[in-house]
Amino acid sequence: MIPKKLGRFEILKEIGRGAMGQVFLANDPKIERQVAIKTIALPAGTPEEEALETSRRFLREAQAAGRLLHPNIVTIFDVGEENGVSFIAMEFIDGVTLDKHARPGTLLPPGDVLDLVTQAAAALDHAHAAGVIHRDIKPANLMRLKDGTLKITDFGLAKNPSANLTQTGVLLGTPSYMSPEQIQGKELDGRSDLFSLGVVLYELLTGVRPFDADSISTIIYRVLYEDPRPPAAHNPALPGEVNLVIERLLAKDKSRRYPNGVALVADLRKAFSSLPPDTLSRPFALPAAPASPTGVATRRSAAAEPGAPDAGVGTRSASRRARPRAVPPPPPAPTPLIAHHPFKIAALVVSVAAGLLLFPRWVNRAERSHRSDTLRDRVAQGSGAPDGANPGGSGVGDRVQTAGVLGAAAPRAAARVGVAVETVPKGGALLL
Repeated sequence: MIPKKLGRFEILKEIGRGAMGQVFLANDPKIERQVAIKTIALPAGTPEEEALETSRRFLREAQAAGRLLHPNIVTIFDVGEENGVSFIAMEFIDGVTLDKHARPGTLLPPGDVLDLVTQAAAALDHAHAAGVIHRDIKPANLMRLKDGTLKITDFGLAKNPSANLTQTGVLLGTPSYMSPEQIQGKELDGRSDLFSLGVVLYELLTGVRPFDADSISTIIYRVLYEDPRPPAAHNPALPGEVNLVIERLLAKDKSRRYPNGVALVADLRKAFSSLPPDTLSRPFALPAAPASPTGVATRRSAAAEPGAPDAGVGTRSASRRARPRAVPPPPPAPTPLIAHHPFKIAALVVSVAAGLLLFPRWVNRAERSHRSDTLRDRVAQGSGAPDGANPGGSGVGDRVQTAGVLGAAAPRAAARVGVAVETVPKGGALLL
């Protein structure tokens, strides 16, 4: 339900809605200007005492942020409460949030990224000097105007100190941008906001989040215990010095981080100084994302982002233009031979088995035949017996009856074999 008025402000329309509450475009009748009204809403079932404390803290920190006058911080005009609804009236600005430029296809030129981070760092230094911690620096809270000016929105929104981790995550958005000490509920200082700015810088240069995962618990674990991949792993065109800057920004121990935004900007400018001017003025050409077997890119797409429009009316033509080229299916695996010729395979198996069984017999028979022929030749030539070994025979004309030899198996070494031998004429000598 949209209220007609909040305080003196006349509500015109709703322009946004988030976990923290609603945002309305309103008119300030005193000076006839448009303002943005942001309300706070707590989850259903919040205890009354906790809701009252959260509302007070929300107004108290909004008043603190209202004292911040900086060109890169959205100006807060008024705070109030109406019918139990706490609200902030702030400067209405028309621009594009940086989450539109945190994807591989819509990255900004590195020179623009350097300029935006410089403005954000200056605004954070101003707020930290006044004792105000933003606690929710992320691309959706950084707005770029048409003239290139950066504005930090939602400055100083309350974090209920008695809320548990899940409620804190709901109030402040995704934990992907929270510092380790913020997740652990420790005391915060400006270095917590610089950690979050480091996550934003990483995303603006690579199109991916350094601590991304499918579940909040995994994201929290990575923020607390894992170091992200160097940005150059996603964007090889980045100078090596940029890796060192972001590594220091995202240090788990806040004492190792930059003490302020001035030191951060000085190192970042030095890191980008090695790039030629034409490279600074155009977006990085990131390497193509690897495709899955179905042809779907594995990089995070706009449709997968929180708040992205669902596929439906008005998106069909765009989806057809953006449809990836289909990858041809892999050729079918060759069908086993036995599936086509079962009878041929069976015949082949039988033939091989028979050959293995008959081969030893064929070898023995050939060997015996060769030995018989050798003995026959030697007897025929008279070299089969020594001198005087054939007293009753006719010498060269003697023939040996080899029927017994052909029918016997070839003896092996150290084996005894009985063979019946008959000579024609009888009494002929035989050498074995």
